[in-house]
Amino acid sequence: ACEAPPVIVVSDGQLDRQALRYCNLTEERLNRLLQERGLEIGEIFLLSCNRAAEVHIVKKEKRA
Repeated sequence: ACEAPPVIVVSDGQLDRQALRYCNLTEERLNRLLQERGLEIGEIFLLSCNRAAEVHIVKKEKRA
């Protein structure tokens, strides 16, 4: 089976709802995922996700 490439769902704290749908995720589910990791959307630099709803998160660098 051909793996669909992941898409970027959150870029620099901004949510892409179309990408979220592509990943078969709801905003609720995304928020729960973030809560479980103790994260808020504004702290995320990049969040990618594939159609199997596997999420990869890159946090923003903390500015000193």
